[in-house]
Amino acid sequence: MKNFGKQYSCSYDCLYQAKDYERECDFLEAAFKSGPVKVKTILDLGCGTGNHALILAKRGYQVTGVDISGNMLALARRKAAKAGLPLELVKGDITRLNLGKKFDAVISMFAVMGYQTSNAALSGACASARLNLRDNGLFIFDCWNGNAVLTQKPGKRVRRINAGPGEKLIRYTTPALDTMGNTVRTDFRLVREIAGKKTAETAESHLMRFFYPQELKHYLETSNFGEIAFCPFPEFGGKLADKDWNMAVICRARAELSARPEKLTEEVRHKGLLLSIILRDGYAADKITFFGQPEFSQQLGFLPHKKGGIIAAHFHRVVHRDITLTQEVLFVKSGKLTVNFYTTGKDYICSRELRAGDLIFLCAGGHGFKMLEDSVLIEVKQGPYSGHDSDKEVFKGIEK
Repeated sequence: MKNFGKQYSCSYDCLYQAKDYERECDFLEAAFKSGPVKVKTILDLGCGTGNHALILAKRGYQVTGVDISGNMLALARRKAAKAGLPLELVKGDITRLNLGKKFDAVISMFAVMGYQTSNAALSGACASARLNLRDNGLFIFDCWNGNAVLTQKPGKRVRRINAGPGEKLIRYTTPALDTMGNTVRTDFRLVREIAGKKTAETAESHLMRFFYPQELKHYLETSNFGEIAFCPFPEFGGKLADKDWNMAVICRARAELSARPEKLTEEVRHKGLLLSIILRDGYAADKITFFGQPEFSQQLGFLPHKKGGIIAAHFHRVVHRDITLTQEVLFVKSGKLTVNFYTTGKDYICSRELRAGDLIFLCAGGHGFKMLEDSVLIEVKQGPYSGHDSDKEVFKGIEK
């Protein structure tokens, strides 16, 4: 199926000159600010002639655009050079893309995801977005809402656009709805006229897929995305309705936690500061082992003893200690959860997954938890309890 040939690509910006790309980039920035990651780098999947990418680059973001159409990329390069903007452009297939680096956000605008008409292509595009996105970064795209497509139904249209002095573009649109395939095949015939005379004509056929929220949730969750939200596009925070043809999807990249760590002990550090020690279920040692640092007010040890071994009767003397920082140990009796680590400045650092039998010693910094399953935890920390307000400061993290 022919998409974005040379004649159609050269007419693309003229055809969509009335599209409010600035407003759509305002929507993207509002979404960026709602996420846990401060966005500096953006990957634009299916960037086309660069209309979103160029605006975002002008606003100070580092943008990399990827498109499968060399014709569209050539136009984007010329526009970037003319504007003097540092836009990186790559020819590639978004269903199998690995750029070898992680971006703060991934976007795919103007219904690019709708061109992924097979389940394999859609899965591949979601997987590519996750592969090139840092943990907790946002993946944002717009697409057609299946509820609106089926109730409103696409119809034939003729559009006339002024392309310059005495020059017109006329686009004839003929759609064919496939309700069983969740697609619309749109046949375009594009005619260029100068002084009322036809000077060029081209035809293309575009197959577009429409989606339902629950369907998209499945593919995104399979690709390790979570916190999936839908709204009318480009109305950030609005409530999606059946009448909204264009819907936006905003989701967060979950940390890569599906595989069980090979190491059964782990120290989580940030800039040299020990934040946590994790002992996984199944950890074993043949001798008594202590973890942490001698000056810690909480001590954690693994004490293996053979049958018949003795721990002599004893009591603990009264020793006055100065405790200025609360440290705690959590044992996961059952369930599964994510622990998120933060600096004392409330900046997100990283995440780990804990499962039944795991133990975590929280030594420093901030932390938050999200239960992935019904869970039971056993907690040990210093007393006496000084009250919720004085003992901890609650802040807005990435847990939702």
